[in-house]
Amino acid sequence: MTVAGSRVYARMAMDGELPRLFRAQAGVPRLAIAIQCTLALALMWSASFKSLLTYIGFTLNLCAAATVVGLIRIRLREGAQLKVVGWPLAPATFLLGVLWMASSAVVRQPVESLWGLATLAMAWLLWRLGRVLQRE
Repeated sequence: MTVAGSRVYARMAMDGELPRLFRAQAGVPRLAIAIQCTLALALMWSASFKSLLTYIGFTLNLCAAATVVGLIRIRLREGAQLKVVGWPLAPATFLLGVLWMASSAVVRQPVESLWGLATLAMAWLLWRLGRVLQRE
């Protein structure tokens, strides 16, 4: 995830969604890799393995669900010209599964789940702030 995550930051920077300093230089997103490694180390040193797995699983599930919700929105807007395998059963089944897993995590490990929600909320707010600053 360190390699993949840093490349996502670099691509988002190239698309104008993150500051330019995250862009890859000479093919390598050095700053993005450094930030990703720093965050990973901070997480590893701050929580138990079980808590960390719950936190990461919870946040990744919600991110995957957001991606599928985005796909559904595009499909509804574009219509049948956008081919989605298993439409509408596959996306609906996926979202129900994620909802079940997320609600189970909230019930069984509410602290880690709340940290996950707080992380996603903070990321969303920082993203929105970046968008506002880019317009100025």
